[in-house]
Amino acid sequence: MTPRFRRLLRPLAAGASLVVAIGISELVVRVRGHAPASVPGQMIVSVDPGPLLEPDPLLGWRNAPGAHVVTYASGYQYSTSHTHSGTRVTRSLFEEYRYRGLPRVEIYGCSYTYGWSVIDSETFPWRVQEELPAYDVVNFGVGGHGTVQAWLRLDESLRRRPLPAVVVLNYGSLHDERNVLTRRFRKAVVPYSKQTDALSGPRARLERGELRFETTPLRYERPPLATQLALVELLDEAHCRWERAGLKEREVTRALLLAIGARCKAAGVPLVVAGIGDDEATLGMLTDLQAAGIRTVDISVDLTQAENSLLPVDWHPSPRAHREFARRLLAYLRAEGLV
Repeated sequence: MTPRFRRLLRPLAAGASLVVAIGISELVVRVRGHAPASVPGQMIVSVDPGPLLEPDPLLGWRNAPGAHVVTYASGYQYSTSHTHSGTRVTRSLFEEYRYRGLPRVEIYGCSYTYGWSVIDSETFPWRVQEELPAYDVVNFGVGGHGTVQAWLRLDESLRRRPLPAVVVLNYGSLHDERNVLTRRFRKAVVPYSKQTDALSGPRARLERGELRFETTPLRYERPPLATQLALVELLDEAHCRWERAGLKEREVTRALLLAIGARCKAAGVPLVVAGIGDDEATLGMLTDLQAAGIRTVDISVDLTQAENSLLPVDWHPSPRAHREFARRLLAYLRAEGLV
């Protein structure tokens, strides 16, 4: 074998060794129960008229105004109505005139607050409005939003007059990674990508103890071969965990909630942080906020109980869960003399 031939053979041998190493690694990770990435089907197949969400320069995205019919891949349908400002309706549009000038109860949150997959009259802000006819209840919930959007929108609201009578901010630990827009969160919304791929959103960072905000695309870029090789998907999951560890999402969320508390206190507006998750992380955050002098209430339900979720259609809270959210929130607001 000539020296020249040996030089030509070396890269081929190295390539073959790499292929063998990848093959062995792939076999090992599959034996250990790992699988390639699956390509999830679109949970929502149509919105008539679309879109359901639209870009917003401040919040990243908001509810698109108008009435919509949302159809799921399973065939399940529900209707939803949004005002011209992107809030979800809390009463019949024919009765809007009755609430002009009334003191406002503003409710901020994510899809739980919005009432994802349930009709307007089954959302808990609608039920709160039914019980509080002397107030103008505003549902600021938007699917996929976190505490960072609540802070941005509330800061804007508190610059206007008249000020709200009460602010209710719904919080769950699922918001933590939304507030920093982790790769894992972007990956989780792939089943809704027809609604979200063109959107970007705000994310918060802590720099020397100060909150900083930036905008990043919501689209998730899947690694090459992730749907063919379990090894690639395993590495992508490791990447997601590594990124989360460095983003300090809990610290960012706590800073946002404390900033909201300070902003409301300075404006003289009562704030209630309502826990919508029954997990230890959510309850722990409520305890921290109480120690900081912020009103909190746990309105969560056990979503593992069949009657409280919409499974198998969707994992979001059911109409029964929304009734319980409303009952617990109203009991607290009345006991505290806030309404």
